[in-house]
Formats: sequence, structure tokens, C-alpha cells
Amino acid sequence: MKKIFVFSFIFLCFMTTLGGGIAHAESDTTIYMVCANSANVYQSPDLTSDILYTLTHKEKIEVESDGEEVKIYTNLDYSFYKITTDGKEGYILADFAVRMVEALQEIPNFNAKTNGPCVVYNKVDEEYVETSISLDKGYKLFLYEGYKSKNPYTAVSFVMDNQVLYGYIESDSVAPNGINPAIITCACLILAILGIMFTFLFIKGRKKKMS
Repeated sequence: MKKIFVFSFIFLCFMTTLGGGIAHAESDTTIYMVCANSANVYQSPDLTSDILYTLTHKEKIEVESDGEEVKIYTNLDYSFYKITTDGKEGYILADFAVRMVEALQEIPNFNAKTNGPCVVYNKVDEEYVETSISLDKGYKLFLYEGYKSKNPYTAVSFVMDNQVLYGYIESDSVAPNGINPAIITCACLILAILGIMFTFLFIKGRKKKMS
């Protein structure tokens, strides 16, 4: 009887220790807040994955963490948080959320700026609606969806009043870092002049052969 009691006691201690280890291995969550005007929640940490739903400014979210450190999922040059809201899981861009107890200090990875005064737009039902927000020339931007000069509008995020906001501005007002519009214009002019010269020389050479 004593042996059974001792064995049961040891087994109970083992299961308690094992259970404690499993509980410790589980991920915790940290309360964050959406610091953008709105933020899409993706099915996976990938901007090309399905959008599950959209969060609004200052909405509280639970971010997956391991102790005091939140977990970051990196895909290409973008970082994501795995979040939970109302029992629903998903991923959002890390730039669009800030810890509730901290004041936002900066936005990482500025990769563009405005080349002149411009107005910020919101996208509503596939239409671009002008907002009351305007940006001065040289305002730092983060192009989170890339940049294509042929698109009429470019998605941007920026810091204003110690918060990260996002919207759209006209692509003509965007100057990506490392690209100087004046240099591009000069290069195009030089290529055009060289093309005309080569065409002229080619035609002149043809005429000499024919004569």
C-alpha cells in the first residue's frame, strides 16, 4: 500500500512539473493599440495574403509575445505582429501598432519624402476621398506598398502628432529615397538626344550606300 502511495505521489509531482513546463511554453499576449487611421488584418504575415478584417484607430489588440518581448514575423522587408481581437487571429504590419503603455517615438524605415505640399486621401469603396490632412514639402514617408509612378496614388504612412497615420497621396508628390527626379529627367533627355543622333547617322550612312 505504501508503495502505491509513493508511486502515486511521484507520478503526481511529475505531471505537475510537466504541466507547469507546458504552461510556461505557451505564448503570452501584450496589449497594443492601433496607431494608424486603420490597419488591415491578414491571414498570414504576407501583404499578398487574404485580408480578414480591418481595425480602426486606437483599437486595442492582443499581440503574441514571449514574456516581455513581442514576437515579430518578418516577410521580405516587412515585419508583422500576430494578434487576437475578439477571439479572431491574424497578422498586421508592426508599424501600425504601438504598446499601450508607451508613447510612439518614431516610425522605422522612412523610404521617401514629399517633393512639394500635398493633401492626404483616404480610400473609401475604391474611391480616393480628400481629407483635411496636408503635408509640407520634404515630409518623411514610409511607402509600405512600394512605389509605381504610373499609379495615380501611392499608399503612405507618416508621423503626425506623435502618431503613425496612413493614407494615400498623389504619386507625383512622392520622391522615393535614392531617386532624384532631376537626374532622371536629364538622363531621359540625354538618351533622347543620343537616339536622334544615332538615327541621323544611320539614315546618312544609308544614303551614302545608296548613292
